Amino acid sequence: MFNNAMWAVLCVTVLIVSSSGSALAEEGGGGGESKKDKAVEGAKVDINKLLEEADDHARRGNFKQAIPIYKEVLQLRPSEYPAVYYNLAEINRSRKGYGEAAMLYKRYLEVSPEAGDKEEVLKHIAECLQNMPKTGKVNITVTGAEDPLIVVDGIPVSSSKSVELVLRPGKYTLSVSAEDYIPSKSSFEVLSGDDKGLDVALKAMTFFGMLEIKANVEGAEVLLDGKPAGKTPLEPVKLTAGKYFVEFKKDGYHRWIRNIVLGRDEVYLLNVTLQKMTANP
Repeated sequence: MFNNAMWAVLCVTVLIVSSSGSALAEEGGGGGESKKDKAVEGAKVDINKLLEEADDHARRGNFKQAIPIYKEVLQLRPSEYPAVYYNLAEINRSRKGYGEAAMLYKRYLEVSPEAGDKEEVLKHIAECLQNMPKTGKVNITVTGAEDPLIVVDGIPVSSSKSVELVLRPGKYTLSVSAEDYIPSKSSFEVLSGDDKGLDVALKAMTFFGMLEIKANVEGAEVLLDGKPAGKTPLEPVKLTAGKYFVEFKKDGYHRWIRNIVLGRDEVYLLNVTLQKMTANP
């Protein structure tokens, strides 16, 4: 059932590099699990070992054991292994899971648009749809993010802002995520004959940095975008990442101003030297 070339792709060794996540993204203004979080999680997992385990189960016909492992790989690396989508689709088609097979074949072509077996895969998709007499259509549209990942029942189905799915009647889980956006999780139901749309609006996370001020004069008034922030000496200030107009004022000293850009997770050190005014002779 399985294409030998596909299995060869699955057996390629993958080098995993460890990395750590950001500490200053917060819920409310942000937080949640983004695609970057998934990448970090994936970096801690031996993907090659998972693939070998899933391949071994699949070759021996232990599909119930292989399927969840393949799905785990796809959630951790949603665009790197088109062969996994293909093989999962083949497994589902052989077990008459036509709805899931069709989703997987379509995603395989999205991840691998120049696939040499495109015509054959399109025939498989048509076959799956023909074997689903009762179906409903769902159009999922994502706003707010340019490159969202749409996941239905644990399967990444698209990396575009909209996707049309033909599904069997039933209840489904929907997860949508994008880097630097708060993930969305929900559920939906499909009825026979449905042709409906689902709109998902992702909200951007809020990221923070720290502004640290060192000034040569005590008691100088500090203003951020025209709003009082305290007087020197001032403890480090946690601010939303972005642009600020910083101003220092004190009687007998020249006004000191600066435009700054506070980066995500950055500690911005601002050294301020106020100059005394000279008395007119």
